[in-house]
Amino acid sequence: MSQFTLGQKWISHAEPDLAMGRISNIEHRTITVSFDICDEQRTYAQAQAPLSRVRFSRGDQVTLINGDQLRITRVSEAQGLLNYHGQLEVADRPDEPSAALPEVSICETELDPNIRFSKPQDRLFTHQFDDNRWFNLRYDTWRHISRLASADSRGLYGPRISLIPHQLYIANEVARRFAPRVLLADEVGLGKTIEAGLIVHQQLQTGRASRILIIVPEALSFQWFVEMIRRFNLSFTVLDEERCFQISSDNSEIDSDDPYAEVFNPFEAQQLMLCSLNLFIENPDRIEQVLDAEWDLVVVDEAHHLHWTPEQESLEYKIVALISQVTQGLLLLTATPEQLGRTGHFARLKLLDPHRFHDYQQFIDEEQQFEVIADAATDLLRGSDSEKLSARTLIQKTLDLSTADSPQSDADLISALLDRHGTGRVLFRNVRSSIKGFPKRIANPYPLQAPSEYTDLGLPYPEASHSNWTKIDTRLPWLAELLLANSKKKFLLICAHKK
Repeated sequence: MSQFTLGQKWISHAEPDLAMGRISNIEHRTITVSFDICDEQRTYAQAQAPLSRVRFSRGDQVTLINGDQLRITRVSEAQGLLNYHGQLEVADRPDEPSAALPEVSICETELDPNIRFSKPQDRLFTHQFDDNRWFNLRYDTWRHISRLASADSRGLYGPRISLIPHQLYIANEVARRFAPRVLLADEVGLGKTIEAGLIVHQQLQTGRASRILIIVPEALSFQWFVEMIRRFNLSFTVLDEERCFQISSDNSEIDSDDPYAEVFNPFEAQQLMLCSLNLFIENPDRIEQVLDAEWDLVVVDEAHHLHWTPEQESLEYKIVALISQVTQGLLLLTATPEQLGRTGHFARLKLLDPHRFHDYQQFIDEEQQFEVIADAATDLLRGSDSEKLSARTLIQKTLDLSTADSPQSDADLISALLDRHGTGRVLFRNVRSSIKGFPKRIANPYPLQAPSEYTDLGLPYPEASHSNWTKIDTRLPWLAELLLANSKKKFLLICAHKK
C-alpha cells in the first residue's frame, strides 16, 4: 500500500513557508499537494517527493480549523490518516477548566492549514525530522566546500587552460601572497597572460582582491578581454574615452545645471576594469579619476615600454608610477626585462618596491655581488658535500647569521637568502630552453644585399630615414616570395616598429 493517502498533512522541505499542505490527488507515479493558505499546488514524484509527514505527539497542542485548541493525549491511525485524541480548549470558552471537557477524537484533516514549521525549533519540537541521508548529504557537502576553501590550489582549478607546471608554480607562488607586487618576465610564448589570469582568478576566489585594473597597449585590449572571459570567466569592462563619457553621463544627476556638480567616476562603475595607457595620455582628467578609485590589484602588460632614466621619466612611466602608489598589488608583465638595459630593469623594480629599489647606483653595486651568491646557492642545492659546506658558510656570512641562528635546512637558508638579497621574490622569469615540452626553435638566416640607399648600416633601423623604403628594401620581396611559396603554413611576423 502507498504511504500517501488523500487528506494526509505534509510539509515541503524546499518551501516550508507554504505552511501545511494536504494530499489532494494521487496518481500512479505522482502526488498533488494543495497548500490551502497560499492557494498553491505542487506535483511531486512519489519516489522523490521532498516532503515530511506532519505527525504530532502526546502533549502537543494543535489548532483546528474552527480555532479551537486540542491538547493531545494519544494518537491513533486508521486507513492511513492520523486521529488525535484529547481535550478541547474551546475558543469562546477559554476559562472553562479542561477537566470539565470531554475527550474528543479529531482527524488530521480538521487541523488548521496555517500551522507552519519554518523555524528549526518548530520542526524539532514537533518531531518533523528529515531522513538521515539528507543530513549526511548536507554534512558531506559542507565538509567538501570547507576542504576546497582551505586548499592551497583554490583559485587555480576551474580556468580553461592546460595545466603547465611552470605557469602553475608561478601563479601559486604569487597568488597566495596578500597584495603581490611582482614582475612576470617569461620569454615570449611561455604564457605570461595565463599566469597573470591565474593570479587574478585566485586573488578573486580567495577574497584577497575584489577591485582589479588591467592596463594594456591599445592594440591588445580586445585580446585581453577575450582571454579573461574565455579562459577565466571574468568579464572586464573595457574603458576608452567614449565609454568613460557614456558611463559618466548615465550616472549624472538628471536636469542638473550646477557647473560644479560632481562628475561620476567611470572607474567606480564596475569591479573589474580594463583600459590602455592612451586613455590617460589623451585625457589627463582620467588620471585623477583612476587615482581616486581604490584598487586591490593592478596589472600592467608590456611594461618594457615604460621608459625611465635617472635624469628623465617618460609620461607613461609617470602615470604607472602614480597608479602603483595607490594600489596594494601590482603585476608588471614583460618578455624583455633588460631590453633597455639595467636602467629599464631597475625602473620596473622601483615601481614594485620603491623602498627597496630607491637608488640606481646602489642597485648596480649590489648586482655585482649577485653572481657570487647565485653560484653559492647553486652549489648548496646541487654541489658536492665540500661545495655545500663552503656555500653554506658563504651564505651565512652574507646573511650575517651565526651557525646557531642559521636555518636548519638548506631550503630554508635559500628562502632567507631570497628574502634579503636579489630579486627572487619580485622577479619571475622562465626561458624556453629550460622548459620542457616546447618545440625547439631553429634559426635559418638568409643573407640579403642591402640597398645602396642605406648609407648608414650601423643604425638599428636604417629604413626609418627613407620614406620610400618599401620600394627599395630587399627584405620585402624576399618575405612575399616566402609567404607565397608556403601559403598553407602558419607564420608569425614580429616587427621592430610600427612603420
